[in-house]
Amino acid sequence: MKLPDASLTWIINLKEDRFRLFEGRRTDRRILLPGSIIAGPKSSCYYLDTVCQECCMGIRFKPGGALPFLGPLVGELKDIDLPLEEGLGRHSRVNELRERLQETSGAEQRFNGSSSTCCAA
Repeated sequence: MKLPDASLTWIINLKEDRFRLFEGRRTDRRILLPGSIIAGPKSSCYYLDTVCQECCMGIRFKPGGALPFLGPLVGELKDIDLPLEEGLGRHSRVNELRERLQETSGAEQRFNGSSSTCCAA
């Protein structure tokens, strides 16, 4: 179980191209999303399926920090998880970034790869 959190996070699953999430607090109902998601701020506790988080990379934004990347969408993401490509737009290079991060070993190289992509956005 994870406690409420005001931050917004981009999460990229480097092991498989999907996330299995629970629907709110219901462990009997799962949602499948692609391997790169935006996890919006959570207003209540929720359950995580940690199996699909074995090899992930995330960018955690302080409240308001994702505004330059997502614009007004930031205000609509409370208690919502959605595909990163949907949030960034259809011309984003999310799959390309994910593949590049998979080919890179080491946290420092992955960090440099993701930060250069963010700076270019």
